[in-house]
Amino acid sequence: MKRIGIVLMGLMLGGGAASALAEEGHSSGPEDSGLTAKEIVQEGIPDKGVAACQSCHGETGESSVPTYPDLAGQYESYLSHSLRGYRDGERDEETMKEQAKNLTDREIDALAGYFSSQQNSLAIPGSE
Repeated sequence: MKRIGIVLMGLMLGGGAASALAEEGHSSGPEDSGLTAKEIVQEGIPDKGVAACQSCHGETGESSVPTYPDLAGQYESYLSHSLRGYRDGERDEETMKEQAKNLTDREIDALAGYFSSQQNSLAIPGSE
C-alpha cells in the first residue's frame, strides 16, 4: 500500500512512477552514480563509460553539429522513453546504445528533466 501511495504521489507531482521508484532505490540496471544531471552533461560518468552529453548535444541541449539532435525543450517523457529505449536495446543507434547502457532510471529521469527544462533558441516567441 505504501508503494502505491509513492507511485501515485510521483505521478501527481509529474515525476512519473519510474522516478518515484528510483528515489526509493529501486532503479533498474547498474549502480547509480549519484551525480546530478548537470554533472553528467558536463563530465559524463567515466566509471560507467558514459561520455559527457555536451560533447555531442551541447551543454544546454543545442548541438553545434547538425547530425546530432537538439535536446533542449523536448518533452521530458520523450527523452526518458528514448534513453530507456537505447539502454534496453529497443532503439537502434550504436553511439546512444553504448552511452545509455549503464544509466539507471534515476540518471535517465534527471537528464530528461534537465534537457526538457532548457530553452530552445528555435522556440517561437510567445509559444512557450
